[in-house]
Amino acid sequence: MGGVLRGAAPLFATTWAGRVGVSELPPPPASGQPGIPPWDQWARSVRVDLAALRQYGQAVYAASDEYLASLTDGDLTRVIDLSFAGLGQQTLAWVLAAGVVGHTWSHLGEISTLKGLQPADETMGGRRAARCRRLARPGRGGAQLRRRQPMTRVA
Repeated sequence: MGGVLRGAAPLFATTWAGRVGVSELPPPPASGQPGIPPWDQWARSVRVDLAALRQYGQAVYAASDEYLASLTDGDLTRVIDLSFAGLGQQTLAWVLAAGVVGHTWSHLGEISTLKGLQPADETMGGRRAARCRRLARPGRGGAQLRRRQPMTRVA
């Protein structure tokens, strides 16, 4: 939030430089190439100090809360350049709604889906859990995955 939304240097580059809990920061986006750079190589080599990373996370939460509390209605109309991510020019209100809140909801949906794909918990009761697993199999009259129909935009 500090770097893009506030237009200021992020905590990892200022007061928390060298103390964020990772051995090296992920690679930044390449100039002229929108989107997130490939982090696979970085992910294989980075070392994490979980205690330090948690402290840094708490500092980020506090700075984010402070920033959000300071916003005025006028601030929400400010245009932010998100071309580096392939999103063009957007207002701060859009970034907060779609980019922060919407992105969070998207991850919550992914997590819920993954949890739903897990085997039935035996705490449901042995016979009930076994019945749920049996009914969920295709061709057994249970729930079956269907291809989602594309959403249509309503004017």
